[in-house]
Amino acid sequence: MITKEWLRHNIKEFLILLVATTLTALSVEVFLIPADVVVGGAIGIASALDILLSTNTLFLSSGVDRSPDYATEQMIRALELLRGPYGFTGYIHA
Repeated sequence: MITKEWLRHNIKEFLILLVATTLTALSVEVFLIPADVVVGGAIGIASALDILLSTNTLFLSSGVDRSPDYATEQMIRALELLRGPYGFTGYIHA
């Protein structure tokens, strides 16, 4: 059963993840990529490819809310929406 407390908690968690992910994406897009600075890890590889190939790239990131399985299911749902109804045809780094 969904209670007000549960709903309030989950909305708060979602908003925190949304702000954190947005700030990360903005920092990469606004500061790192225009300056041709590449960070390490998977984001760095995707950033380097984006710089070199001028591709249409989207970075999809997620925090783990309930469980890793739940987070993965939500990312898959987001990917399906991006490819299907929204028609995104570029590279998606998830």
